[in-house]
Amino acid sequence: MTVKTLGTALFVFLLEVSVVGGAEPTSTAGVHSPMTPEMCRSDLRSCLRRADALAAKEPSSSAELYRWACDARSGEACVGLGVLYLNGSIGQSDARKAGELFESACSNGVPAGCSNLAVLYAHGNGVVKNEPKAATLYERACNGGLAAACMNWGQFLKKGQGGTKDEKKATVLFKQACESGFLPSCYNFGLSLEQGSGTRKDISAATRMFDKACDGGATEACGHMGELLLKTEPPDAKRSAAMLEKACNANDARRCAELAALHDLGLGVATDPARANKLRARACQLGYQMTCGGGTISTSP
Repeated sequence: MTVKTLGTALFVFLLEVSVVGGAEPTSTAGVHSPMTPEMCRSDLRSCLRRADALAAKEPSSSAELYRWACDARSGEACVGLGVLYLNGSIGQSDARKAGELFESACSNGVPAGCSNLAVLYAHGNGVVKNEPKAATLYERACNGGLAAACMNWGQFLKKGQGGTKDEKKATVLFKQACESGFLPSCYNFGLSLEQGSGTRKDISAATRMFDKACDGGATEACGHMGELLLKTEPPDAKRSAAMLEKACNANDARRCAELAALHDLGLGVATDPARANKLRARACQLGYQMTCGGGTISTSP
């Protein structure tokens, strides 16, 4: 099975993909020439390109194009329109309407429609929460080649959500999505390797996966690897500090606090109490209560 990735996705720290949409536009040049519903229906590809390009800066215009194309049975357009409804880009957020559009796209064989609908069922957003249905939809989207859905389906299998727990199958899915180039899944694959969940425990391979995911923008992987590097033999405090810095710069409060502790102790970085205090203050501002009022946390190799 060929697994595809999408250019735009929203992530939460568990690295379960939220709603996926179209490719991020690089330019809006040439998108403002007039287009009628008839023109859109006769050239759906051009219509979708224009809608994608306008989605961020002119969501109302984008929605009109998506709507015309969706009415012409373009499942991809229905997904794009659903994302605008869900995000509140064209008025108040409307998860119920978004779900209807995702369902239409899924019925027309668009994996992203199935995956987005699964997200809604998983969280009970606009629909009655139904984890077994969410799992089935993730499976359908994964089998349709959507790597993000493979990762989410793996999360369900690993935890036994919506069905029977199957850590081995979950790990296979994480690896499959990672190897397809969907780098956030490398973090989940790394966790399976670190924990020996559904596969043989391999800390060395796990760190390679965390490194790969971190380089791909999954900052939770950066922070986790920073913590893990202090526990290896021998500890690698210098590299740990670099990883914690990446996570802190991405507003991970806990990792800011851990980096502060390294500056207190001079582990992997110069001893710098002033820098440590600034990092603790930032962690507090980001919601990490342990560092509020000058509190410290313990970090040792």
